[in-house]
Amino acid sequence: MTLKDIAELANTSVSTVSRSLNNSDLVADETKRRIKLIAEEHGFEFNASARGLVTSTTGTIGVILPENYDRFDVLLYHAALHNDFRKSLERADKDMIVAFFRNRFTGLSNVEKLVTRKKVDGLIVVQSEIDSEAVRFLERRGVPFVMTQFPPPDPSPAYDVIYSDNWTGGKLVAEHFIERGFTRVACITAGDERQSRQRIAGFADTFAANGIDVDPDMVFTGDYQSTTAIRIVREQTDRLRGVEALFATNDLMAFGALQAFQATGRNVPDDIAIAGYDDTPLASITLPGLTSVHQSREEIALLASELLLDLIARKSDENPPDHEPRAIAIQPRLIVRASSERRHS
Repeated sequence: MTLKDIAELANTSVSTVSRSLNNSDLVADETKRRIKLIAEEHGFEFNASARGLVTSTTGTIGVILPENYDRFDVLLYHAALHNDFRKSLERADKDMIVAFFRNRFTGLSNVEKLVTRKKVDGLIVVQSEIDSEAVRFLERRGVPFVMTQFPPPDPSPAYDVIYSDNWTGGKLVAEHFIERGFTRVACITAGDERQSRQRIAGFADTFAANGIDVDPDMVFTGDYQSTTAIRIVREQTDRLRGVEALFATNDLMAFGALQAFQATGRNVPDDIAIAGYDDTPLASITLPGLTSVHQSREEIALLASELLLDLIARKSDENPPDHEPRAIAIQPRLIVRASSERRHS
């Protein structure tokens, strides 16, 4: 009895059988129950090691982390995301190899090394972009991959992307400020970085939709580092004096701004409200606690893992259905804490 035999008895695809036996959330509960019952009735035991011998699969997924992972602001968020990938893959009884796109000493592609040495069945790539040469290599080798976390540069990408909706995250902060009556606002961004740009766009667009313009001169360029935000607040003390609320496009810059405002005699939130982005673990333990946009790392990791496992399972189908690459935006939510709770009088 094979996966293909069960698929024929259940009148479904091999990939659906595989997902059902892996207890995937992508399959309806009734379908999973029916397939598991057929497998049980025919004495089928789902053995990942034995399946690997037959299909030449490794049972291992490669996770390619950002090149700047060792930078503190990146590590703060992506270490938690990495752990979510681990949980999602372990739940599916898969092993995980973590690597960076290139070896920093030799400059050679770790992706090509993992694939050439047959170390992985597929890749989850946590990068803002992937070059066309790497895409062609993976396609030639028939290795599925999914891009995650970062928004695609093209609204109709040639590969699957699962990312957090940054524009909506900025919108949530703006709605929160407007609800509290804050109209004189400032922002600290990370320059032309795509995620930060989209967050500011959502913020500014929402204020504009409510008849309030965000002054471009009150949008300051940072670099995701707390020290830069501290410097900006100190250098712009006079210009920021009339500002009621500040939005920083990551938590570290928000922490820096909070510290700088307190040092210059402006109490948070009584004198100025602050909101950040990412809802990192530190956001709940600062004084005051930091209002921040929570990107659903757990959902991103789960969906990316499930989608990749589905792509891998499709390879065992004799006539797999056509697959249209998708860009899936995961909706964030705002976690309100004390740093923005003051209501404008």
